[in-house]
Amino acid sequence: MVKEQDLDLRHFGAIDDGDEVSFTGTDNKQQIIHFINYVSKSRTTGHINGKYSTSAFRIDVDNVSLVLAPGSCLLGRADMGLNEKLVGIGADTVHIDAYGAFFQSPVKTTGEDNHIIQIDTGKNVTIKGLKAIGGGGDGFYIGSTSTNRPTNISLIDVKTDNARRNGVSCINGINLKLIRPVCEGAKGIYPMAGIDIEPNSKAEERIEGLYIDSPITRDNNGYGVLVTLGTYVNEAEKNIDITIVNHTSIRDGQDGTRGGLGIVGTGHTYDWAHKCNGIVRYSGQVFLSGGPGLMYHSQNPAYAPLYEVDIYIQDCGTKQNAANYFKSAVLVYGGIGTVNFPNGNLTLNAKIRDTRPTPLTFTDIYIYNPNQEIENVTMYVDADNRTTFGVPLVCNAAHNFKGNVTFKDVPLEVGTTTAATSAVNYFGTDLSLKNNIGFTLPLSSQYIGQEFNISNGDTAYKNIKLSTGDKWDNANSVNTQDIVLNVKQRLKLKATDRGWLLVETNDTVRYFFTNGVRPPQISYLSAVPTDGTWIKGDIVYNLNVVDGQSMGWQCQVGGTPGTWKPFGVINMNKASAAADTATAPSATYTQSEVQSILTELRDLKSKMRTAGILTV
Repeated sequence: MVKEQDLDLRHFGAIDDGDEVSFTGTDNKQQIIHFINYVSKSRTTGHINGKYSTSAFRIDVDNVSLVLAPGSCLLGRADMGLNEKLVGIGADTVHIDAYGAFFQSPVKTTGEDNHIIQIDTGKNVTIKGLKAIGGGGDGFYIGSTSTNRPTNISLIDVKTDNARRNGVSCINGINLKLIRPVCEGAKGIYPMAGIDIEPNSKAEERIEGLYIDSPITRDNNGYGVLVTLGTYVNEAEKNIDITIVNHTSIRDGQDGTRGGLGIVGTGHTYDWAHKCNGIVRYSGQVFLSGGPGLMYHSQNPAYAPLYEVDIYIQDCGTKQNAANYFKSAVLVYGGIGTVNFPNGNLTLNAKIRDTRPTPLTFTDIYIYNPNQEIENVTMYVDADNRTTFGVPLVCNAAHNFKGNVTFKDVPLEVGTTTAATSAVNYFGTDLSLKNNIGFTLPLSSQYIGQEFNISNGDTAYKNIKLSTGDKWDNANSVNTQDIVLNVKQRLKLKATDRGWLLVETNDTVRYFFTNGVRPPQISYLSAVPTDGTWIKGDIVYNLNVVDGQSMGWQCQVGGTPGTWKPFGVINMNKASAAADTATAPSATYTQSEVQSILTELRDLKSKMRTAGILTV
């Protein structure tokens, strides 16, 4: 009689002559199937100790408990078909304890469905400590095309290495848990992610409860973690509930265009067919990503779920792709081509650092929306602004960005990498305009109750416009007027149900353009203007004024730079006292009397020149 502690695969005639280099050895498929059936019927635990070659097989009987000794393995054969899975699991109550053991198949150069382990219709399946290596698809694939979805699936301390497609793919299921998985080296065919959350489109295919705790992804060609939900709702409205906590990404995005976390829709040109209800929550840290630490695109705000992302990004863009947005810490991407929907529904809390002696981060936040708006986006960013572009936020856009952007400790500075028009809006709770265009406020009705700070960080005035149909909630203003924002001027605006209310400012508010011509403005410069276009009445205060010099200059004739005249003198100098040396003249003014008066005048002029009152 075989005792439980002695029940081993060798007792069923299996031969442990497998070779993980040549993938040769005795095919033990039948012995493994008999072994598993016996374990199931006897409700015992089966042990595997050794290296066994096998063709693809399935576990379709319930109540299977296996323990693999450290160093033991099951090895797929070189002649496995492109769609075969080394191990398929479609049974209930399956437990595999395999710390230090591994399943491995030869790496394929074609196809993408040759998975190491596929859990399709099983329930109450737990795999601990197992490493999945190579293959022609995923290390672990969780999902089914039937209504009998995998349920209560736990992968604990599993590892994947050198998968052709993904380390772990989560396609559908109920109550799925990945606890401390380590997924590295995926490369071969897109998406090449450490963990890919990509549920399929059929109405019966759903993810109801996915929890991933402390995953580590490393050296994957694609994203460390990829969340793509657009095709999920192709056939029906569905719900989603995904939580990813304490993710660590190291050197993911080896292709140079991806990084630690990717949140993408259906692709750049395919809209969402139905609504995806729910929330996706993520927290983690991304180190040395080949591309951006976070990529966010193609999320139609009308259909996509809400995404809450709390992320630390350090030393991104290591592959230095030619496109600047792939060298940025966060890329919010509106889409290209024929995309016909906006991108949004993101709440981001990001801490960004570049610790390299010479920074390689192009910018901390890159907003790129050449075809559609980006909206319903809230960002709070703690950035060191060690960027090659020089500002923490870049907008390369042809459409509006609508949302709240706040940078910790530094004002939000906006730069553009391409020429833009006044139709492009960069809008945030603390916004410093650093470009050569004006700014159009979004409709106040979209932000009622919120306050926004806008400042002019440039060396020329800006005009702040209203959106069509909006108005100022202030006296003496009309819808068509603009605010002229002087150099260094700051405004605080509040959106009300009556329009935009001016709360406070550090300079005179000038309403506005009239008949297309702006009113005179007040500016502050270190010298009289020598360039730029100015109009009659413009005043420039002298920032370098010293005693005896003019307070500033006023433009008397408009032009480039126009004609300027000084005004005012600071602390005018006093000349030394001049004695009254001339005697009172007689009625006929003799020659000597006239000469004495002239002598006294010459003395006065000399002393005034010495005092700097008269020019020499």
